[in-house]
Amino acid sequence: LEKQDTIQSEILDCLYESSRVENIKCWLRLLNTRKIPKDYFFFVFKQPLIKSDSVLFDLQTTLESITDKHILGELVRALSGRTDQKSIDIITTLLKNKSSTVRYWTAITVENNNSDKFKDVEISKLIKQGLEEGNTPDE
Repeated sequence: LEKQDTIQSEILDCLYESSRVENIKCWLRLLNTRKIPKDYFFFVFKQPLIKSDSVLFDLQTTLESITDKHILGELVRALSGRTDQKSIDIITTLLKNKSSTVRYWTAITVENNNSDKFKDVEISKLIKQGLEEGNTPDE
């Protein structure tokens, strides 16, 4: 895996569909360190381990490092329900992302989160703006 420039979708899928935490962590590292095929996609809801505490650090690290708007837009959904400060900081940053896709999916992720941290005026405004913009194509 280390020598490939672009990682194959099949390898990513095998790791993502695994029931082992170590493989999910490896998948997150690959998203973070390798070129991903342009047509690669996944759904957070299909992998319950992605929301687990055991991969939270790796998830947060990946969300802070990657720039692909489609992967960010889907991966941020794994932070749904999170109220820890690091997740709040990542969500706040992604609500300001240049991509309307990322802003929209981040807003969707936190719109029903009852944490007081999301009732902050600035964050509430960003959530509302992200929802209003919708998932519009980026220029």
